[in-house]
Amino acid sequence: MWAASNTQPRGYIYYHLKDATEEDVTISISTPEGEELGEIDGTGNAGLNHVTWVPRRRQNISAGTYVITLKYGDTEEKTSNEVEEVFGD
Repeated sequence: MWAASNTQPRGYIYYHLKDATEEDVTISISTPEGEELGEIDGTGNAGLNHVTWVPRRRQNISAGTYVITLKYGDTEEKTSNEVEEVFGD
């Protein structure tokens, strides 16, 4: 088997909205300490939606827990996501 490091790291974030919204939808990614690593504009469609997060250049995203926050209108939902190291050195 051949393996290589991921030179284009990214994360796929899926979220469900019961009803469509005309409000701006944003998804932010941060450390548990509150350091924001990125913010993405999402769609306000009813049902399953998704965004792709590509870390900014020079951002070292290592294994650990990250906080994902979904905001639209007066609604703010948070969840955590665990990033795991797949291959060792």
